[in-house]
Amino acid sequence: MRRFVLKIILLFSTFSLVAQGDMYYVKQSLATAYAIAQGFISELGYGYYSGISSLDMLLKVGNSFVLTTYFDAYENYIIIAAGDEDVTSLKLEVLDSTYYVYASDQSQGESFIGVKFSPFRSGNYKVKMTLVAGTESKSYCSLLILKENGVKVSFNSIAYVFDKIFYDAHLFEQSSPLHYGGVEICYYGITLDKDENGAGFNDIDLLSNDDIYFFYARGDMSVTSLEIGVRNNVSGEILTDKKIGDGKMVMFKPAYYAKNVNFYITKQRFEPAYIGVIEASV
Repeated sequence: MRRFVLKIILLFSTFSLVAQGDMYYVKQSLATAYAIAQGFISELGYGYYSGISSLDMLLKVGNSFVLTTYFDAYENYIIIAAGDEDVTSLKLEVLDSTYYVYASDQSQGESFIGVKFSPFRSGNYKVKMTLVAGTESKSYCSLLILKENGVKVSFNSIAYVFDKIFYDAHLFEQSSPLHYGGVEICYYGITLDKDENGAGFNDIDLLSNDDIYFFYARGDMSVTSLEIGVRNNVSGEILTDKKIGDGKMVMFKPAYYAKNVNFYITKQRFEPAYIGVIEASV
């Protein structure tokens, strides 16, 4: 465990940090999760879950986030939960459709935890992360999924995307304050193998009809073509993106669109790639 803690310190220091606002804590919980993941990747031969492999969200103490996702039978997975510096205890559970608990653990005095999971049947499972305790009433927490022999993306690629996407978000904040806590999920980390060109996330719950929301995506240096879109679950209409710097953005107001949406993202088939997506409101 001490070795992983040292990696957290070293790897987190590679990210350029801004003032300790919401963005700082979003990055901190993500950096912790990816630092823990590096140990399993380098020592046990794991890679990243294909598609949306990590999520970051704001949780109140005592509250949970449940991710429903597909796992293949007899494959080995490691699921990591990590929080910012104010988190002191996290609980992680993997459940099937009948709520049978396949794997569960809880950290004590630590801001991260991991469980290993190997299902007997292929299908959708629920990954439940609970913020049990912390020094603040709410904190940013991340989920990250690894798979044995999963997608191999270098940490340098992930660090590159972090630096670029959060730098751009910092520039956006110059004109308008961003609210990362006003959405259920504020960051999506997407890993795609060379024969995959897209991923999506369904039924995103936007918490206010009054705010203007945006999704902003950037890929690593292997991504030669990037698209992002938001689909209205009621009408089927798709909002397309526009280029902002080296990234792509979709911006909309739920009152004139839909509260529950899903987004999709695609890249050109080239080689394994990492794409980051920030979701925020202004």
